[in-house]
Amino acid sequence: MFNLKPGGIITKEILGEGAFGHVYPYHPIPENPQDPENANWAIKVATVEGIQPLLNAFKEIVLGFSLKHLSLVPVTGYQIEHLGIDTFKIYMRMPRMKLSLNKVIESRYPTKPFHEGEIIGYLYSVACGLEYLHENKIAHRDVKPHNILLDYDGNAKLSDIGLGSFSASGAATSVAGYAGSPAYMAPEIRHLRDTEGIPKSKLYPSDIWSLGVVGLQLCDLELWRAKEKFKKGMKKEDITQALRDIRAKQGMSIGLTDLLQDLLEYDPRKRISATDVRRKLEELKENLDERKKMPQKVKELVKELKVNLQNELNIDFKNHIFNISAKNEMQDINNKIKYLASDIAQKFQEKCLNDIPGVSFQFERYSQLTSEGFSSLKELLNSTFKETQSLDLKFTCCQEINDEDLENIVVNMEKLHSLKINFNGCKSITSKGLEGLMKSLTSFQKLKRFGLNFGE
Repeated sequence: MFNLKPGGIITKEILGEGAFGHVYPYHPIPENPQDPENANWAIKVATVEGIQPLLNAFKEIVLGFSLKHLSLVPVTGYQIEHLGIDTFKIYMRMPRMKLSLNKVIESRYPTKPFHEGEIIGYLYSVACGLEYLHENKIAHRDVKPHNILLDYDGNAKLSDIGLGSFSASGAATSVAGYAGSPAYMAPEIRHLRDTEGIPKSKLYPSDIWSLGVVGLQLCDLELWRAKEKFKKGMKKEDITQALRDIRAKQGMSIGLTDLLQDLLEYDPRKRISATDVRRKLEELKENLDERKKMPQKVKELVKELKVNLQNELNIDFKNHIFNISAKNEMQDINNKIKYLASDIAQKFQEKCLNDIPGVSFQFERYSQLTSEGFSSLKELLNSTFKETQSLDLKFTCCQEINDEDLENIVVNMEKLHSLKINFNGCKSITSKGLEGLMKSLTSFQKLKRFGLNFGE
């Protein structure tokens, strides 16, 4: 309970709308509006008729008081006013937040897309909140940008937990009826009838699905704009196309899009847990932090290598992709590549560059590139780029590439997700070499995209 100050609620300004009413600024010292204490509070006000709505509202109060986590908006006080027969006005006090994530998206559409670090940060905060809720046998049931609030330091917090399924003992096995917002509703919940009980086992994965939809919208603001289109649910082909566009057009990492794919798994039994979401987001954050440090180190390395190679081989580093290509038809290209392979391996170790996310080798129409040079490139890949997630190889019309080299070129790249190979016009490649390559690729458990061209 708390003592509500008359005149302290500013009804002219609506901060938000929850499941059970509007949220207003609250000034506990209305006679002194300049007091710093006045800026820290908000009040949710709801009028309910009947005992069951009152119990529902009180459930939100109980949840708000019982939940203590940095990623959740707490309830710090309440007051219930009896207005008449079966009519009640409920006041819930909580810390004042700056704005909702939906408002942030709205302000940035369409010209200011979120960068990957922001997206990972928002998803991580919500995932931590969901992990805490699920561990306490609570499902939020309405995860969406409106219910993700940002405090004045930019930290994201889940609000409006009143729809949550809650049992202090954990004895309840199901809850009745629908809950949530259609565009964010998991398919297994959508397919249930209004009066059908929802097993609690389905509620926790449904929160994860909703978080996945939020993630898609943060990656591509057009999906947020088109949320009305998905009121009947996102189909598998919608998700596939959205992830494809996010990779191709928005430039998000494979790690982030793979995580979104896990969040939006249609089978709730296979869907990732909140704990695993939190862990994967921690890994993505660590990888992102390392990638931010990488460009300056690689820039220094590329400068050194270019001097040593007298610019005969073109080396650059753009969008976290390490590129090596030949600039002209040099006679000693194989020796240069051999020297480059040993030099890069040594310098990468010296500079602790062990997690280059992407590599591209382009030696198109170089008849002088022989098995010796190709073997050097293979050695370079296998000794230096073990953390690489994407690899693009173009050796169009090169003269000699033997079967053994072809089979083993990417043998040690354990984290490879995407591989493109173009050996168009390389007449020395045999069916045995191609068969060996395909056999070696079966060991890449994370490989999801593969393009191959061995045409004439």
